[in-house]
Amino acid sequence: MISAPMTRTAGVRGRWLQVRLNDSVPPYLRALLGQVEPFPAAIRDGRWQILACNRSYEALFGLGPVPPPQRNELLLYFTDPRTRQLLPEWELDAPRLVSQFRAACARHPDDPAWIRLLERLRHGSPEFEQLWRDGGWFHPWMAPRHFRHPVVGGLSLTPYHLWSAPQADGVVATGFTPADAASAAKLRRLGEQG
Repeated sequence: MISAPMTRTAGVRGRWLQVRLNDSVPPYLRALLGQVEPFPAAIRDGRWQILACNRSYEALFGLGPVPPPQRNELLLYFTDPRTRQLLPEWELDAPRLVSQFRAACARHPDDPAWIRLLERLRHGSPEFEQLWRDGGWFHPWMAPRHFRHPVVGGLSLTPYHLWSAPQADGVVATGFTPADAASAAKLRRLGEQG
């Protein structure tokens, strides 16, 4: 399911998170979002749909005005100009994301939700379409990623992914830790503004 028809605000250790009412996010993952503040973190499903996120993640990616049903990491990455401006190494990372999505799609060749997401990406982004047609495969890496945030400036963050169960395309906690002291200080500022 790509859309999120209803949301509510849930308190986790004094922090407020936007979560879907009918989601499959286990309580321990919701609690994790509050525990890792001010580091940006989100819970997403196998189709990169953001199910829940903390304030720092929302502030980092400017998700405030994005309705929850539209919070898909791939769609935002390839179709939202704000996301592209945020990521100075966009062109280097895009092939990796398409490769990961291609592998996931291969596991769901007849699933209508996966097919709809693929069509939205292909029609919504000429860059995605080109990378998809090129058919390249790229190995993932966890090198620090660089961000140009409009409020706090440059950030160097190391991504992480924590799968909640040993299954392909399941729920995953994804986020970033600071790669240096300056980025850590900026994340604290960003979390306070979120």
